Amino acid sequence: MNFSPSRPRRTNGPPRAPRAPVLLPAAVVTMSAYQFPEMVDISQAGAKLRGSPLPPKGSTALLRVGPLEVLCRVMWVDGEQCGIRFDEAVPPKMLKQVELAGAVALEMVQSHGAT
Repeated sequence: MNFSPSRPRRTNGPPRAPRAPVLLPAAVVTMSAYQFPEMVDISQAGAKLRGSPLPPKGSTALLRVGPLEVLCRVMWVDGEQCGIRFDEAVPPKMLKQVELAGAVALEMVQSHGAT
């Protein structure tokens, strides 16, 4: 596997929370900008976003995706993708709602042959 310097390999700590693939429009609000990437996966602890521009590593932001609004921190940035960690775990009911909406959108894109 090839790991970039901006995203170090995890070698310790608790196991990574299971991530669900999704495809949802998101809004990321920092002190200096509004950005509108796509969320491509989510877990109770964080998510991966894709788009450009993205907030820099270390930024604190508010993530909005559908009914979900959560404070987060950008943990890594690699090209047009970044990983965010939520300040508080997403409640299971809210997580399920976002996963279902995102799975439906992802299925529609995949069934139409787009990537």
